[in-house]
Amino acid sequence: MRVWTSWDRIHHSHFKLRNRKDHQFISIIVIGRNEQDSIQNCLQSIGKNNYPYNKFEILFVDDHSEDNTVAIASNLDIPQLSILNLSDFCKLKPSTNSYKKLGIQYAISLAKGDIIVCTDADCVVPENWLAYIDYSMQQALIKMLVMPITFTQEKSIINRFQSLDMMATIAFTGYGIQNKEFYSANGANMAFRKSIYPRNGLQEEYASGDDIFLVQHVSVAYPDGIKFLKASSVIVQTKAERSWTSLYMQRKRWVSKSKSYSDNKLYKTQVFIFAFNLVIMMNLLLGVTIHSLFFLIALFQFFIKGIMDYLLLSNMSIFFNQGRSLKLYLISLLLFTPFILLLGILALSSKSFEWKGRRVR
Repeated sequence: MRVWTSWDRIHHSHFKLRNRKDHQFISIIVIGRNEQDSIQNCLQSIGKNNYPYNKFEILFVDDHSEDNTVAIASNLDIPQLSILNLSDFCKLKPSTNSYKKLGIQYAISLAKGDIIVCTDADCVVPENWLAYIDYSMQQALIKMLVMPITFTQEKSIINRFQSLDMMATIAFTGYGIQNKEFYSANGANMAFRKSIYPRNGLQEEYASGDDIFLVQHVSVAYPDGIKFLKASSVIVQTKAERSWTSLYMQRKRWVSKSKSYSDNKLYKTQVFIFAFNLVIMMNLLLGVTIHSLFFLIALFQFFIKGIMDYLLLSNMSIFFNQGRSLKLYLISLLLFTPFILLLGILALSSKSFEWKGRRVR
């Protein structure tokens, strides 16, 4: 309920962008590995932004791709684009486990802009993306922007399940930042001042976490310097996982670093969500094996959860223009409880995983 009402209280930003002349120079960092099917659309969407062509650069860092990613990127007619090979930088840190974080460090060391913007190589950005980021970062107090992402729409159950799950995640992200209760971010859409990025990197013992660890680092040094930018003009689109196996591996990667969050409130919130869903499942099992009263309690808990989730997601679907995802809400609701329990188990047991043909931990 608090997340639902808090989303409405977050100001929906609409900026007047015409006739502005005080544009800041922006460096956009894209890290990619084996992204031959996505890299062209990603880089072209950035290059076509409604932003002065001499006020931004695109630094694409190739992370040891084994396909035609680099060849495709090299043939694009984007004057602001520079292609970097992470293998050159890895020679300085041959034992690294976190290639993406290393790629970000590499790009930042060469970036000309004081504003760093990050997205992923499988994303497409909107045409006023940079203009909105520039406008927001003109405020001296702002050190970091966290922005929404969404999945491209398809009719499959797995796509719409992920869309609903991501909408809920964005709502919780906005709620945490708005109320300064906990801090989260997604590396597919965030911006920050170059000066706040730690020189020694961010917990490189973990392959993932370039986004979460950074926003939590900033929240300690600048508790008032993080803004969730609620604006339809900055929503970045990415592709949902196409199979349950790839979704499993993705979420295993995401939760692998959860035990190392410096923000205890975020971890406690995730534990609470896990515990609530565990109670529902346990009551269902007790209802089947011991007494029907437990089954009725589980149904009541599930009903209340379903109503609250629907109210939140119906509101979020308007912002993201994804009302079609709600057509499979009941199926997604049934899948969500075992899905959350699986994530909780992964968070406790995950040590290594495979991602894009590479086994990391």
